[in-house]
Amino acid sequence: MNLQKQFDEIRALKDNWGGYVAKPIPEEIIDAGEKIMVEVVMILGGLPEPRIVPTADSTIQFEWDDDRVGLEIEVTGPLSIHYVQTPSYKEARYSAKRIGTLALRVANLIQVFENQSNAG
Repeated sequence: MNLQKQFDEIRALKDNWGGYVAKPIPEEIIDAGEKIMVEVVMILGGLPEPRIVPTADSTIQFEWDDDRVGLEIEVTGPLSIHYVQTPSYKEARYSAKRIGTLALRVANLIQVFENQSNAG
């Protein structure tokens, strides 16, 4: 499924989506996620397409995985992310003053994931 379609589906969520007591994802979170992905594509010249999923915490999460390694990046604010890399379970929060700086960090995380994924 392409990125824009995934963003559009998240944007269309209503109250209590998925059968849970969840609120729609705020526009500022979705917009930040879209801007990050646009910047990452420009930095990397493309990217492995992630699954983009809404969370019950009113955020969105990008997910990449194969059988051995994984990367989850949650957009927690307009200029902040929380990420987890597996199998090491390295976890961190990261904030920036500009979307471009945040996108550079995300691009780096994706490159690490791709390198680990291709190493096996």
